Amino acid sequence: MKGSIPVGASLTATDDVEPWLSPSGDFAFGFKQIQGKDTFVLSIWYAKIPDKTIIWYPQTYPVVSRGSKVELGNGRGLILSDPQGREVWSSRSISDVAYGVMNDTGNFVIVDRNSSNIWQSFNNPADTMLPTQFLERGGVINSKLSQTNFSRGRFQLRLLQQGNLVLNSRDIAFDFATSEEYYHRATLDSDGLLTLNSCKEDWFCAVAIYNADDCWKKQLPLINGRKGRTEVPKALVKFRKGEVPHIPTKFPRKKKDQKTLITIISTLLGSSVFVNVMLIGLVCLGFFMNYQKDINHHLSIKFVNTNLPHFTHQELVEATNVFKEELGKGAFGIVYKGVIGRNTVAVKKLDRVFDDSEKEFQTEVNAIARTHHKNLVQLLGYCDEGEQRLLVYEYMSNGTLASFLFGDGRPSWKQRSNIAIGIAKGLSYLHEECSTQVIHCDIKPHNILLDEYYNAKISEFGLAKLLMMNESRTNTRIRGTKGYVAPEWFRNTAVTIKVDVYSFGVLLLEIISCRRSVKNNESGVEYGAILTDWAWDCYQEWILDAFVENDMEAIDDYKKLTTFVMVGLWCVQENPSKRPTMRKVIQMLEGVIEVSEPPCPFPFSVTSS
Repeated sequence: MKGSIPVGASLTATDDVEPWLSPSGDFAFGFKQIQGKDTFVLSIWYAKIPDKTIIWYPQTYPVVSRGSKVELGNGRGLILSDPQGREVWSSRSISDVAYGVMNDTGNFVIVDRNSSNIWQSFNNPADTMLPTQFLERGGVINSKLSQTNFSRGRFQLRLLQQGNLVLNSRDIAFDFATSEEYYHRATLDSDGLLTLNSCKEDWFCAVAIYNADDCWKKQLPLINGRKGRTEVPKALVKFRKGEVPHIPTKFPRKKKDQKTLITIISTLLGSSVFVNVMLIGLVCLGFFMNYQKDINHHLSIKFVNTNLPHFTHQELVEATNVFKEELGKGAFGIVYKGVIGRNTVAVKKLDRVFDDSEKEFQTEVNAIARTHHKNLVQLLGYCDEGEQRLLVYEYMSNGTLASFLFGDGRPSWKQRSNIAIGIAKGLSYLHEECSTQVIHCDIKPHNILLDEYYNAKISEFGLAKLLMMNESRTNTRIRGTKGYVAPEWFRNTAVTIKVDVYSFGVLLLEIISCRRSVKNNESGVEYGAILTDWAWDCYQEWILDAFVENDMEAIDDYKKLTTFVMVGLWCVQENPSKRPTMRKVIQMLEGVIEVSEPPCPFPFSVTSS
């Protein structure tokens, strides 16, 4: 079959690699070098268009270094590996692969021996939709950060389960704009293009240029600014009546300052096109922000050595109605519900942090702000005024995993399975994909939050460094919470990411069984079997139905239930070297690789029920 790709075929990211073409040659699949960089993106693109516009790429880890390889394998589908042979992405667990095909609709399809399509790029869109392609319920399209940065950008198009198509503007690191500050619109243009536009609301202005006896009006946006050899042109900026921006108080309203402003604009108009557009935009933005501040329409935001918004303590006092509604307490402080503009947020008041903490605090806040993953709670802003240290997070409407698991009703097995995999993916990102490795140190149900769709998001990551060592739940230098703490904390040895793997194992067993890791009676005294012991006993005696308390949905999915319990037992091994990485945990939970028989997790411990 023309355009088909046999099992075992592969491509290597080099300058002269030939892609896999569709039968007509209209579409290509392979590695496309990113302009100006020695990196490549695994992608599908228009092969006959000069700029080779990319129409698909994996949503996770699409950009790789020279020498990376993609292969079509039986049992795994498409496998992307780095130059050292380490897998960085795969289509999914696929058995009985017959061949792949790059077809003329722009869809890369993997076909089994029964001629059924078992995976296709159309079902996993990136930032582009093509004719004949459908967006399924729950489907998402994410914009890129830029033309050469394939990380998830600010905008997201989602088809909700109830059939509503929703366009979201994601707050990325620095923007708290509400609909009253920015106007967004999506337009289906006459040429068939769906375009997204944004504009500020005090930007209705006109610019006129005059030089000697000539005067002309500039068309917006301002472009093609240039200065002659002898002319000294000047620019006048005219705003719509009633919308003249308030000049900041540090610039007194005097005629000489108006002349200064005109002189500045004149100088700008004589510079390059790019500088003109950028600086004029900054001037207008400055006017707008000060105008907004004067009319007290929104909370003011200032930026201090970081891309994140910096709030004053008074702003957060007002946003939380004097810290009225408490959402929860944790090892790091108390969380309150707040409203900023039209956004509901969670404001955390931190306990004491390091001495000489301002620089350290901002450094850590910056580190947290650079993390972006769908299974991590997003940090939106902060306050470091005087002794006050507060963090502003996205609001998670369905509360903590602890309340969800250990409440009155038992959540469905499907929900619990998805939550477990989501947590694993968030931890894997912290361990292996951040620029600086992050060890969470306190994975437990109270630190897992659920959004409106019950997607799991890890909170508190990165905060352990902000607190003094004796601020944890114990009187020792151990970080974490009893019942989830890995044994090596007690052995005066250096801890690694494997302490998080241990905590995840305990959490996974809690998710499976809907039982707490350690039970306390009314006096706070522990009683009953520890959950890890109980899980091992049930696994050894093949009574997993007892472990899930006869949860028929889980028992009907016995293979997955067994897999999840086995993974949990591997994670809670006393010997850290026996615990898997979180990336391997994900592969085992998703059925990508087989799970071998776990040994007894605690061969060095004496336990009793």
